[in-house]
Amino acid sequence: MVTDINILALAGPSRSGKTATLQLVYNWMLSNGGESTRLEALGTPTQKDFSDIVMWRGQKIGFFTTSDYSRALMSAFREYANHECKVLICACNTRLIRPQYALAARDAIRLEKIIAAEHARDIVNAADAQRVIDNLLGVLG
Repeated sequence: MVTDINILALAGPSRSGKTATLQLVYNWMLSNGGESTRLEALGTPTQKDFSDIVMWRGQKIGFFTTSDYSRALMSAFREYANHECKVLICACNTRLIRPQYALAARDAIRLEKIIAAEHARDIVNAADAQRVIDNLLGVLG
């Protein structure tokens, strides 16, 4: 059931580093005992979007980074809930309003992406990744 899944959404404008930040979270999880079960590249290679389910600490954690459109986001909610994920970590573009409504309707934890100049982007992405990880640990207890 869709309501059984906890949603962590990193929200920000296009090209703000949402996918890069979630890739950091994903890599951290894999380096800390997580196991990828169904990694799939999404979109074009330059976008670097992906989806996966990671088994981590006995829980299924979903990743879906191409959630700019409400239909894709709603489909991801259902798909990852059907796979019995405890948490879905997703990106969400703030340029479009309908995905924001979809997140609000699911009581998602919405984290705002910090915007940085190109020279500071790696540092800011790492800080944002840590905020996602901290919230994930809070959800998992």
